[in-house]
Amino acid sequence: MKQQDVLHADETSYQVIESDKTKTYYWQFCSGNSEKRQIVLYHHAETRGHEVPLGFLDGFKGYLHCDGWGAYHLLPEITLVACAAHIRRKFYEAIGNKKQPNQSSPAYIGYRYWQKMFQLERKWQALTPEERLTARQAELKPVMDAFWQWLENANILPHSKLGRAGEYAAKQRQAMMEIFNDGRLEFSNNKAECMIKELVMGRKNWLFSTSLQGATSNGVILSIMKTAELNNLDVRKYLNYLFREIPNLKVVDSSTLKDYLPWSETVQLHCKQQ
Repeated sequence: MKQQDVLHADETSYQVIESDKTKTYYWQFCSGNSEKRQIVLYHHAETRGHEVPLGFLDGFKGYLHCDGWGAYHLLPEITLVACAAHIRRKFYEAIGNKKQPNQSSPAYIGYRYWQKMFQLERKWQALTPEERLTARQAELKPVMDAFWQWLENANILPHSKLGRAGEYAAKQRQAMMEIFNDGRLEFSNNKAECMIKELVMGRKNWLFSTSLQGATSNGVILSIMKTAELNNLDVRKYLNYLFREIPNLKVVDSSTLKDYLPWSETVQLHCKQQ
């Protein structure tokens, strides 16, 4: 994963009975849509501090899609890419009456800017990265530049919901503008949001882990299963294949296990979805 150019990241809270802390966290990292090999990893840790992604992504020097959580801003040699969905959501939350919004209100105006940008992005989903970059520079950038200019001149109360939306957007400006440098980058971090929902939905059923080791193991199992799914494998076939083959290996190390990763030709031959 660290050899790839574009990654997404997100994190969510989790309860472990054995832990002294009220909350622990799953950190989720996944490959960008442009990457040939799709990987998702659920890494359990007792903290939400920057030391977790700092250690986990040690050696990674590419683009990282993320939200505004401060831990990501302390990572060296990594280019952060902001999430337009988070910016839009904060303006939407500031509108107030969602059924009959005041269309002249600053909250609604800010929200409409981002709605317009999302509409443009949807038109370019099937384009190559090069084509998408050209389209963004020609059509999206003028709209985004107009939003930043509007935000600078808007009369917004600093501690209101709208004020917090404007402050969040301003802090994300530099990271948001990265999408005009590389067409492989996504307009939002929705991929990571969707990937972590797998864990959140499961958590509602099993509620917690008793031990820290159990939480770690849970993350490993989910990582294997979800990565298999992203690489078009039948997850049940893949797990059966691993359980059948790996115990019979004479040597189990990083070299031999490469043949059992989801994208290997042998695994694709035996476990591909029908």
